[in-house]
Amino acid sequence: MAKFKIRLNTAKETALFVNVCMHYDCDVDCRAYNSNIVFDGKSIMGMVNLTGKDIEVSFNCDDERVVNLFKDEIQLWIEE
Repeated sequence: MAKFKIRLNTAKETALFVNVCMHYDCDVDCRAYNSNIVFDGKSIMGMVNLTGKDIEVSFNCDDERVVNLFKDEIQLWIEE
């Protein structure tokens, strides 16, 4: 499992993120930093709730190559 901190500022960015997540067979769990509620990164209805918030993404995959591909695809939204 890999964790990333991201921020999706607009509905369009949220839709693009969901589209990226849907290309992976791994689970993508997302939650706002101030919340315990977890949303499926592949669900546009769930992810809309996180637009404009700091998000912790848990990418549940054991294959390091796949994790690196995912990280590269979401690099635009990763906050250091």
